[in-house]
Amino acid sequence: MRRLGFVLLILGLLGSLIVSWQRLAWEEKSYSLVYDYAEALNMARLTDTSIHQVLRSLKEAGVTAVAISHYTAGQAVRQGRLLVFDGISFGELPQQLRGVAVKPGKLYIIPKSQAVSQDLKGLLPSLGGKLLDREQNLWELSESLERFLEQPLGLPEDKLSLAKSLNLGVVVRFKNHPAFGREAIAYLISSGQGAQAFLPEGDKILGYPRHLHTVAEELAACSLPLAMVEFANIKGQESLARAAGPNILRLHSIPAEELSTMTPERARERLVRARAERSIPLLYLRPLFTGEDLLAENTAFVAGVREKLEALGFSAASVRPRAPWSSSLGLFWLAALGPVGACLILAQKLPRALQRLLLLLLAIAWLGLPLLHLLRARQLFALLAAVVFPVLGVVVGKKLTASGQVKAAAAGLVALAGGVVVSALLGSWQFALAVWRFAGVKVAFLLPVGLVGLWAISPLGEGGSWDDFKKWCERQLAEPLRVWHVLLGLLLLLVLFVYILRSGNTGLAAPWERAAREFLERTFRYRPRTKELLCYPLLVLAFAGKPSLWQRLLLPLGTIALVSTVNTFAHAHSPLAAGLVRSFWGILLGLVFGSLLNFLVGKVTRRG
Repeated sequence: MRRLGFVLLILGLLGSLIVSWQRLAWEEKSYSLVYDYAEALNMARLTDTSIHQVLRSLKEAGVTAVAISHYTAGQAVRQGRLLVFDGISFGELPQQLRGVAVKPGKLYIIPKSQAVSQDLKGLLPSLGGKLLDREQNLWELSESLERFLEQPLGLPEDKLSLAKSLNLGVVVRFKNHPAFGREAIAYLISSGQGAQAFLPEGDKILGYPRHLHTVAEELAACSLPLAMVEFANIKGQESLARAAGPNILRLHSIPAEELSTMTPERARERLVRARAERSIPLLYLRPLFTGEDLLAENTAFVAGVREKLEALGFSAASVRPRAPWSSSLGLFWLAALGPVGACLILAQKLPRALQRLLLLLLAIAWLGLPLLHLLRARQLFALLAAVVFPVLGVVVGKKLTASGQVKAAAAGLVALAGGVVVSALLGSWQFALAVWRFAGVKVAFLLPVGLVGLWAISPLGEGGSWDDFKKWCERQLAEPLRVWHVLLGLLLLLVLFVYILRSGNTGLAAPWERAAREFLERTFRYRPRTKELLCYPLLVLAFAGKPSLWQRLLLPLGTIALVSTVNTFAHAHSPLAAGLVRSFWGILLGLVFGSLLNFLVGKVTRRG
């Protein structure tokens, strides 16, 4: 069984390398800087500069597109392009209403421009509007005046024309309205045809909740990509993204409230990191208000983002969705042999009957699940790989006759290989665009550490048999519960609680740790993870030490570094090269720090 496991593991690694090569060829390095038009207009007012000059300065600095929202009925009224009357508050009847039986509580709407007339024709029927006079374009609507004045209508032609004259791309923004039906949605999206992307506005996406498939169909018909906002709590966004298929561009923005608390350097690094580390091609910009010369400050900020991205090898472009890519079913089967083989290697201590049962279950899952639901199979086998490879790394390192550094390096390489397998198993555009995600993050963080901890304190860690393990379990269960058992259990729960909470981007990181992370981000193109810098040294110490209670406690703590290495590749939306470089530095620096820690501990123990 062990020999079969090694054969399957090698085949899985071979398949994973082929998929990784395909993934590297599919990844691209273009980006677009998108500026909020309304914010640019506000900056023009504050600096007593024309909007034309502001946009031209931003374009020269590096902006490639502007985000334009549709105008409201109130804006059209103030501009004299729309007349709105209710049946109560007006005095003398307008000429267009003198032959109409005016009803209290109704609105009477008359467009004064061709563009507004076209927008009303496309949208008002969905809102319950009735065309009373086709010749005079007179509409009747059951709605309060206040609410109608806030009603979004079409896209402003003057802003679209200005963007076109400056050769800037356009990202259109539409608000949702619960009354919008298929016709209104089709009209709105068709008005944005030719734009670079559609970006939702507000906390509900256009078409939510009943017409998301209609929105997806219309976006595809107009070749208008959905700009999917990272970290945004927009109702219906994920459902629309799944319905839209590969017609997606991911977008990162810094909310205005958060931006107001950041220095220009931190904001710039965050935007650059979104493109470089998470493959987000659309970067949404808002103005900073930290200097005296507002326009000069913001053009310099935009230029700084552009220069930093260009220094990293990225190029500005009118970004479009990439052609969908997925590894073939055959390559998935080949890569999935990796975690299957790792399981068989780890199961060598099990009784022969249990080994055969495990092999049977793995074979059924390996063959059958991809035929039933390939994306779910990708998630399941990626989770299996994320669990077994850190454990396999510890077992391989423990069996070597070498120094603690060499053992930890071997374990790190096994974890790196496991990360490549995880990346290959998630090798499809759905995961690369974060439409689907790695499932079981908490399990992948906790289970390997728990398995290694159990293995380390049991006879299995010292080469014992399955029978020895069973007897040890019986002895432990026969032991009476003592106070120190309870205290140790509570301590472990606290450690696990903090460990899970810190499994995000910043988690509970202290200010000094955030500062250290920012230093590492400035020093390295892809920052090595904190867990690896802290826990690889513990792994070196555990492998270098003699068998003892402390050595057994250090081993599961050191396993956290291996878990982190594998977990890096579970972020399938990140560039594969970023994961490889980040993991390389994590292992290398962790080994260096581990050697130093081992030397210091040896000095202290010899003196003692």
